[in-house]
Order: sequence, then C-alpha cells, then structure tokens
Amino acid sequence: MVLCTEDVLLLALLIKKRRKRVRRFRRHPMLMTRHSKGLYYTLFDDLCASGSKFFNYFRMSKPSFDELLGHIKDDITVPETPLNKSIPAEEKLALTLRYFATGTSMTDLHFQYRISQPTISVIVRQVCKAIWNRMRQICFPTLTEEYWLKTAAEFYEKTNFPHCLGAIDGKHIRVVKPEKSGSLYFNYKNYFSLILLAMCDASYKFIFIDVGAYGKSSDSTVFKESVFFKTLTGNKMNIPPPQQSFTGLPETMPLCSSGTKHLAFQRTYSDLMQEKCST
Repeated sequence: MVLCTEDVLLLALLIKKRRKRVRRFRRHPMLMTRHSKGLYYTLFDDLCASGSKFFNYFRMSKPSFDELLGHIKDDITVPETPLNKSIPAEEKLALTLRYFATGTSMTDLHFQYRISQPTISVIVRQVCKAIWNRMRQICFPTLTEEYWLKTAAEFYEKTNFPHCLGAIDGKHIRVVKPEKSGSLYFNYKNYFSLILLAMCDASYKFIFIDVGAYGKSSDSTVFKESVFFKTLTGNKMNIPPPQQSFTGLPETMPLCSSGTKHLAFQRTYSDLMQEKCST
C-alpha cells in the first residue's frame, strides 16, 4: 500500500493532535518559594522602614500607598481555597505599582516576585480596574462654574496667566505594535504608541483624561475625537461666560486653556459663546 502525500500529512496531523502535553510540574518549584524568596517578602518591610526608599521604589509615599490600598482592598482580595492561598491585596498593589514605576516586563516581575507571568497579567488588570472604579469619583472633580472660576484664579495667582481653565497636552505611551495594525500606532517619533490626552489644574492635578487614540494621530485629531471635545461642543462643561479681566482691563475676557492644544480649545469655546450670545 502506497500512501500519497495528502495521506501522510493527514496521518502526521492526527498523531500530533493525539499527543498530549505532559506537565513536568503542577506548580514550578521556584514559584513555591514565593513566601521565603519573593521580593515582596524579602524587601517590602525594609522599604517601609525608609520613607525615601519606599518612594523611590514605588514612586508613591507609604501613606499614599496605605490610603490607596484601603480604597481598593475589597475589590482585589480573592477568597482562599484549600489548594491555593490567595495573593494578598497589599502584594498585588505593590507588584502593580512597581510595574508602572519602572516599565519593566512581566517576565522580570515573574522572577523577582516568584509569581507566574499569566497571574501577574491578571493582577495588573485587576488592580487597574479597581483603582479606576474606586478613585475616579474621588480624584476627578465635578466640573461646575464655581470650580472653573476657582481654577482660573489659582492659575493667575501661581503662574500670572489670567483666565486659564487648565493646561492641556498629549503624551505618547510606548506600546508593542498590535497585530495587523499596520501603521496606525506608529508616531512621528518613530515608535508605536497610544496617546494620552490630559488636562490639569494649577496644582498639577488631572481634571480630565482621554486615553487610546492611535499614535499616528495629530494633536488636532486627538482633541476633536476626544470625549472632552464632544462634551465641550455639547455645552455640557459648565464653563462660565467671559469674566471681568484679572489684569484690570475694562473689557470682559473669555476663559481659555494653556498647552499645545489651547488654540483649538479657544476657538471651540469662542464659537460656543457666540452661539449663546446670539440666542
């Protein structure tokens, strides 16, 4: 009996499918030493004893760490099972902060913290989701006319910039090129990125953020496609009308923003004020 090429290939495929991967370990021996050799258990207490070292390592002070942990602890705590002890919430937060503070790979964290790479991936997403859900209402202010006027007054006091509502700008966040994305994420700096659009008050606190625009997009495109722009053009920002000049001029002056995108912001705001006056 002579087998044709198609039969040989089919037979090889069937044999390959029947082969089952034999796992050498249910859990790698290195991961079983997490409580004795993992970086969290060998270093964290020493960092807590030194405020400056703690801040250098996590880019966050110990009181801020404890406050953040208190807000998200219930969301990232997983009940223990008879077979596996869950990873403590404090360790999850420490690992996530270290990941963002250094930009290191999850493979490096796998060896340092003695936690499997897939588990680290789940932890980072879990902690980020908890931080966003719990801290969004606390960290981002309610945008009222009183808030805008207070922010403009602070800008004038601290920077001598009158009638400024906030500083707005974008930041390229370097990413690994997504599959089948072509040049969508390739920016003018010659690397792949997502764009973060953010607006801050006079104390460097975020008022608004928009994340996810393609790296190839221009400043004006990112701004016009953002939720901020749509809210602004929908006249839902509660921005006050032109105010008495901070510098003593007799004419009222419109409010504006500073940064690379302030001209687009100012044009949009001026158009809204004209429409309001005409109606």
